[in-house]
Amino acid sequence: MIFELIALSIVLAYAGAVCFALDDKKADALMLPLLWASTALQVIAGILFYSSPSAVHVKLLVSDSLGEIYGFIIDSTSVFTALVVSSAGAIFLTYAVRYMDDRNIGHPHRGQKGRFYGWMMIFLGSTLTFIYSSTILQMLIFFELMSLACWGVVGFYGSKKSERS
Repeated sequence: MIFELIALSIVLAYAGAVCFALDDKKADALMLPLLWASTALQVIAGILFYSSPSAVHVKLLVSDSLGEIYGFIIDSTSVFTALVVSSAGAIFLTYAVRYMDDRNIGHPHRGQKGRFYGWMMIFLGSTLTFIYSSTILQMLIFFELMSLACWGVVGFYGSKKSERS
C-alpha cells in the first residue's frame, strides 16, 4: 500500500505538466490540487511507513541479462527526504501563486504561469522519482529530467540574465 501511495503521488506531480497548456487561472486551479494531493499522499505514506518501518524494494522492470532496470526503494531515508521535498515544494508553489500575480509589477510573468507550474511539477515528480530510485540508470535519467526542469525554471523570464544562468 505504501508503494501505491508513493507511485500515485509521483504520477500526480507529473500530471501537473498539463499546466503548460493552460492560462494563468486554469493553471492555478489545476496545479494547487495536484500539488497538495501529491504532498498529502507522501505524508500519508510517511505516516504508514514510520508506524512500522521496514524497507520495501519494488522491482518494476527486470532484464535477464542486465538485472533490475527500474524500481523503487522505500526506506527511512528516502521517505524522510521525500517528505521534506514534497513539503518544501508545496510551500514554494503555493507562495508562487500570489507572487506571480498580476499585481507584482517587479516580476511580471506575461501570462505564463502555466509554463512555470509545468516545469516545477516536472521538477517535483523527477525529484521524488530520483529519491526512490533503485538503480544508477534510473537515478541518471531522473537527474537529467531534474536538470531539464531547472533549466526551464531558471530561464522562465527569458531575460539575458536568466539565459546566462
